[in-house]
Amino acid sequence: MRRILLTRTSHYLGRKLVMRKTSFFLLQAIQNEREIESLRKNLSVCLQAKEKLERRVDDLTVELEVAKKCDHENKEFKAAQHQEQSVLLDAQTELKTLVDAIATASQREAEAHETAIGLAKENEKLRTELTTLIEDNKRLVDLYEQAIVNIEVKQHGNYPSIPQTEDSNEQQSSHPSNGGNSLLDDQPEGAYGSRSDAVEEPMIVDENCSHKDDPSRSEFSELQLQLEEMHEENDKLMSLYEKAMQERDEFKRKFSEQSNHETTEDVQFRDAEMDEAMDTMQSNPETTEDIQFRDAEMDSMLSNLESSEDIQFRDAETDAEGFQGEHVHDSPIVAFKEAMQLVRVKLEHVQDKLVTAQDAVQYFKLLEMASTKAEELSSSIQLCCLDVQKEQEDINALKSALSISHERENALEGKFFSPVASCQDLHLKTEALAGSKFGVNVQSMNKKMEQLSRLRTRKTEISAARAEARRSETELRNKIDGLKQKYRSFEAQRKETERVLFAIDNLECPATPLQKPMNFGKASELLKSEEERTKLLSELKKFREQLSVVQKEIKSMRNCDDIDGEMSRLESEMEGCFLSLLEAETEKFVRDHTLAEVWEVQQKDLPSLLVDYQDSVFHVKLEEEQIRVCEASLQHQTTSLDEMNSKLSQAMRDLGELLVARGLDASTPHVSDKVKGDLDAIEAHVAEARQLLLVDNQ
Repeated sequence: MRRILLTRTSHYLGRKLVMRKTSFFLLQAIQNEREIESLRKNLSVCLQAKEKLERRVDDLTVELEVAKKCDHENKEFKAAQHQEQSVLLDAQTELKTLVDAIATASQREAEAHETAIGLAKENEKLRTELTTLIEDNKRLVDLYEQAIVNIEVKQHGNYPSIPQTEDSNEQQSSHPSNGGNSLLDDQPEGAYGSRSDAVEEPMIVDENCSHKDDPSRSEFSELQLQLEEMHEENDKLMSLYEKAMQERDEFKRKFSEQSNHETTEDVQFRDAEMDEAMDTMQSNPETTEDIQFRDAEMDSMLSNLESSEDIQFRDAETDAEGFQGEHVHDSPIVAFKEAMQLVRVKLEHVQDKLVTAQDAVQYFKLLEMASTKAEELSSSIQLCCLDVQKEQEDINALKSALSISHERENALEGKFFSPVASCQDLHLKTEALAGSKFGVNVQSMNKKMEQLSRLRTRKTEISAARAEARRSETELRNKIDGLKQKYRSFEAQRKETERVLFAIDNLECPATPLQKPMNFGKASELLKSEEERTKLLSELKKFREQLSVVQKEIKSMRNCDDIDGEMSRLESEMEGCFLSLLEAETEKFVRDHTLAEVWEVQQKDLPSLLVDYQDSVFHVKLEEEQIRVCEASLQHQTTSLDEMNSKLSQAMRDLGELLVARGLDASTPHVSDKVKGDLDAIEAHVAEARQLLLVDNQ
């Protein structure tokens, strides 16, 4: 039995220990799960904080980029302002240089006009000289005709006298020989044959005349001398003609090379220049009329010269044909014709150069108009800048006056509103003091009332808790007494059972078969009683612990006498607060009475201050309106200044385009140099033509 009881008790204790261990492990697992949950919560909080930090970092990077962009834009704006100022200065200097260049170009244009007028006068002189030369040529032809008639008469046996031989000799000696280096037009091949025939025929005439009578030999000798002189002049003319032909070939070769180097862009550029010149001529009727008048004069001069030359050439050709028919030498007429042709070519070159000079003059006019427009815009911009500066100075002066008026207004406003402000301040100060005192008293009174109510509720709670604790104490004591009685009965039963078992063990003889089951039943009852005894002990211990706790609570509870004392003290303090509230009300009445007296005293000077204050307000409004009007005018002037700046930039671009379109770069010469070269060429051509005519006169 003991072994069975021991084994059962050991099994029971083992199961109980295992249950305790399992409960401990369960508690530990629950605690671990709680720790895991807390760690998860901390991790989620950390992740949220990380996301917030990342968003903050992104925001800061965006702000940094925006700040950098703003700094970059500010730097670019400052650089653009500096560049605009430098461009404006460069434009002004460029405008000055262009004005100087235009002045020099206009001076050169005036010089070109003077030279053109001089050339026209020289052309008139050459024209008169040509008319005199034509008349001399006609007389010379008449003399040759008479001489030929005399020779033919002598050949037939008649010997008439030659009355005009001396005159013919004089005019023969005074006839000019053609010379000069210039370009000639193409001559027909028959000219060379006619000249050779003219040389051979006088030689035959000389041989025939040598066999005549002695009285006419002197005349024949004179004619022979004249013919020899004519042959010499013819040789000179032939050499000059060959040189002229060579020069013509060289000129054609150079002209072909230059024409090959010309591009389509140059041709288009010249066409555009001519179109612009025509547009400007149409826009300027006075200039067009002057140019047309000069062109008409030159055309009339050249047409008259050409008509006179054509008449002379036709006369010379008819005379030459008559001379060929009569086998007479006509080299002076051919020479004169060639000289006239050279003069004609020179005058044509002069006309071409004058046309080029007219184009250059028209270009100078366009350039002068563009530069004049730019200069006018620049001067108007300077005047507008001065007006803007003056307007800004006026605005600054008005602003300073406005600040003075504001100070006066503020001073008068302070004087006008100072009584109200002082009374208001005094009222606020006293009211603040009284209000603070009244508020403090009210707050203290409210606090004390709250404390009193809390004490009352606490008193009721304490009394209720004490009664409940007393009731629970009595209940626990009753339970403990019942458990003690039950435990005593179990103890008595256990002792009786042990006594019976001890008596059975002490028997010498074995027990009868009828007593064995009875002993077995007593042992089981003993085990049950043991278990119940342990339960009773544990319950008794638990109730005793509860009783000790309840007794401690009862001891810890305060008595109601202390609460009653505190309640009486609070009631006395509340009475003191009520008295202080009455004192604050009396102080408020006294304060309001004093404020009314102060306000009545300070109301005496208010009318005069009101007039001054209204005057200052009127002046402030007037000056503000003047500043607003000046700012509007300044805005209008700035807009007009911007428009003029845009027009000036457009004019400068047009002027630059005009210069670029003209091809003014380092490789090409200037237009003034071209005009100078053309005028020099005109002067050279006129000098050559004059030299030719002077040689003919000689």
